[in-house]
Amino acid sequence: MGEGDGTRVKFWKDLWCGNQALEEAFPILFNLSVNKDGWVAEAWEEEVGGSWGPRFNRHLNDWEVGEVESLLCKLHPLTIRRGVEDSFRWKENKNGSFSVMSFYSLLSRDTKPPFPTRTIWTPWVPIRASFFGWEATWNRLLTTDRLKRFGWSIPNRCFLCKQEEETTDHLLLFCEKARMLWLLIFSLFGVHWVMHSSVKRNLLG
Repeated sequence: MGEGDGTRVKFWKDLWCGNQALEEAFPILFNLSVNKDGWVAEAWEEEVGGSWGPRFNRHLNDWEVGEVESLLCKLHPLTIRRGVEDSFRWKENKNGSFSVMSFYSLLSRDTKPPFPTRTIWTPWVPIRASFFGWEATWNRLLTTDRLKRFGWSIPNRCFLCKQEEETTDHLLLFCEKARMLWLLIFSLFGVHWVMHSSVKRNLLG
């Protein structure tokens, strides 16, 4: 979160101070807090130039004072800016702005094989084409084999070649009609390409 007036961000529950919500970083103090759903602005006191003053429902024990000191040290570099609306930053982008590409990059970090993010989420590719590529990569197209899994009582045959079962990989890569189209495209550009076993592996190159 960028610095603002603190009227749109929960003090304990939102991720605004470091990489962890304060309720998770300081669970003991969270349980003692007077207002667990309070806003950041409500924990800021304007007196003497302004300071942080979270409130608790009882006097603190000696061993709890150290927790408060740690909390205040964490909050010390941050201030409230009255009249400035809170802004939110997407940490996966250096400029702080959200993008679909960075979101799916985050989701696919642990994917094996890796998700072909750079191939699909490319600025010059129309967003509809990118979503189609994403659905094909994750086998989410409504091909006949998937419709049967959803309970549809239909014969599983590719509607193009009428010979093989219709799956995403067959329809886009191995169907006789699709294969002829790929061969035509490759020949136009002088490319020699051996198809991999799935759409995802082909996009990974």
